Amino acid sequence: MNKVSMSDLQGIINKAIDEGKTSINSITNLKAIITAIFKYAVENKYISISNNPALGLKIPNQRVLKEKNLNSHKNVFLSRDKIDLIFERFTIDSSVYFPLLFAYRFGLRKGEAYGVCWSDIDFKNKTLSVKRQMQYSNTRKRWYLKLPKYDSVRKLAIDNDTIEILKKGYEKYISNQKQKNYIHIFVNDNGVINRTSIKNEGEKEIDLICVRDDGSLVTSNTSLHTTKVIKEELGITDFTFHSLRHTHCTELFEHEADIRFVQKRMGHKNIQETLNTYAHWTKKQEDVYSSVLDTMFTQNKKDDTSECVIPKVHTA
Repeated sequence: MNKVSMSDLQGIINKAIDEGKTSINSITNLKAIITAIFKYAVENKYISISNNPALGLKIPNQRVLKEKNLNSHKNVFLSRDKIDLIFERFTIDSSVYFPLLFAYRFGLRKGEAYGVCWSDIDFKNKTLSVKRQMQYSNTRKRWYLKLPKYDSVRKLAIDNDTIEILKKGYEKYISNQKQKNYIHIFVNDNGVINRTSIKNEGEKEIDLICVRDDGSLVTSNTSLHTTKVIKEELGITDFTFHSLRHTHCTELFEHEADIRFVQKRMGHKNIQETLNTYAHWTKKQEDVYSSVLDTMFTQNKKDDTSECVIPKVHTA
């Protein structure tokens, strides 16, 4: 027992979490059993209390664990039929419509999708600026805004159909603000979100798109319920929020988008990340290109009608 380290025991708990098959209660019980075993070992002097590897073992809180189990980043491609089902269930009147739309039509990460503001939309030039992501601080118990992952601030083109959808959404947003008890959202210099509708000193109002009709904030926690509905009600059991982002990227490849364009649109740190993440697609393309080479050289051979002259070999 002296050879067991805390990292060994933490690894057991982490493995159970990563597999996503163990309930919160079971993981809590697992930790309790491990702790009890080594407490017994200390009491019976098999190990000293200072060498107890079970001290300091941790498990994530329930919110984090649920999010990990329901929104793990599996690269699942969603067919057009499944996409249609999702947007038939969550229409533009739903509070989670725009996060889903931003993930599918722009390939935004979840935090980025919930952090888009109306001021980020350039309706004239048809662009969306990705400037921030929404996250939750367990220490401060507050929602806040920060730069996107890898600081990948970027400007994305908007197609004609999506620009019309956004125009309708913006008109509704302006109309809703006229309500007497409309909730205004503010943010301070540290990005901390104030959703009380009472402005504090040093704060400025922010026009987040992901709000309800009364102006109240829609956080990324709503993706947990959305995922459950899509899995259980719509029967798309392999759905994760990330699968919308993955589907957008895969469709870009299907339409022969340049790899560097895909990298910039997805906000990947470098082009290697794009290649690694979508290796299954690049392998498929390699097979296609190999077929092109076979056809190309076979065709060249057929086109070569000149007579082949075999040189004579002179012997001594």
